[in-house]
Amino acid sequence: MRIDIYSLQKSHSFAVAARFSTKSIRNVSSRVITSLDDISISSAESIDDVGLLCVGANLHQIIDEVKSAKISVPIIAMTEKSDIKEDIALLDDGYDDVIRTHCDVEEIAARFRSIARRATGNSSNKVKHGRLVTFLDGRDPEVDGVRVKLTHIEHTILDAISRRAGSIISREKLFERIYPDGDKQPFDKVLDVHIFNLRSKLKKASGGYSFIETLPQRGYRLID
Repeated sequence: MRIDIYSLQKSHSFAVAARFSTKSIRNVSSRVITSLDDISISSAESIDDVGLLCVGANLHQIIDEVKSAKISVPIIAMTEKSDIKEDIALLDDGYDDVIRTHCDVEEIAARFRSIARRATGNSSNKVKHGRLVTFLDGRDPEVDGVRVKLTHIEHTILDAISRRAGSIISREKLFERIYPDGDKQPFDKVLDVHIFNLRSKLKKASGGYSFIETLPQRGYRLID
């Protein structure tokens, strides 16, 4: 999942983003956006691709903008102080959850996963694909019950593909998940290296089966 951080005051967004940058969370990337148009919902293939974290003042104005834009991703409001009446008003306005600024980034990611999981009908973080089991909470996958240790980027790739097993995930989509900051994307061939390493680990664990199919000029998909 990618968490987009949005505020009408940019300094608030960057302050929260800095907390994410100091703590690497598997399967989760974050970035600051300056406009709701930057969420790129049109390129999101599932509700669990993107979460919107709104911070600072004017949260009611932001949720009105979200409604007008017909954005359907999970959206959480972050407030500085505890105010039950304000929390209720924000939830009634359309936010999926309300948290405080001191909330740990791991908890923020878990709350987004929970909202997305319910919305997509998944009852748990465990998803089975034949002999392969993946975990939406960032744990290493298992093949025949045996853990397969992956790097952060390999996790992100497998997470993106396994959430929509059988569907084709384009290279562009994978790049967006791995490198949410478009200005810092590496050369295209770097993705091939990570895909190769991921396949190699899955093949070794399964006795020769990679689980990932390449469709030339189209992308990749997970097969049981």
